[in-house]
Amino acid sequence: MEGVSFHELQVADNIWFKSPYTSFSHWGTVESLNYNFEGKSYVNVKVGVETVLRAYENYTFIKED
Repeated sequence: MEGVSFHELQVADNIWFKSPYTSFSHWGTVESLNYNFEGKSYVNVKVGVETVLRAYENYTFIKED
């Protein structure tokens, strides 16, 4: 496993991610790469069977080998 920057993520990557605003983290799969109305980029992450989170550039990401 290795740490990656937000811009290195690709659809279908299995990642561990952590929000800078919480103490918990998750494993998930990148569903899509997007931009919000303010032009900030984010990824939709699927955990289990649901797409549950928008992860932004300031999150910590580790990509599964």
